[in-house]
Amino acid sequence: MALAHGGTLTAGCGPENFSLNTIWVSVMIDHLARAIEMRVRAAGCKEAANATTSDRFSSCYRLLAENYGILANLEEDYDKRQNSFPENRYIPAR
Repeated sequence: MALAHGGTLTAGCGPENFSLNTIWVSVMIDHLARAIEMRVRAAGCKEAANATTSDRFSSCYRLLAENYGILANLEEDYDKRQNSFPENRYIPAR
């Protein structure tokens, strides 16, 4: 989870150097959207591997596709783990 800063910066760059009117905002990352993006990239690499006539480029594209698939799996696994904690579940208002 990344943090975005809103407010004025005094001297230095650490959080202890921000003025008192600093507001910290949590920025959520959509891990499932990132997983979909990685799978789209993997599909593009597979297409490029099939389209090229060079064996070297073909194997390179296939390796890239495999790595994008690994990244997609990691994003999905992270999302599942984050949503398994009770404090991260959506609780409807009554």
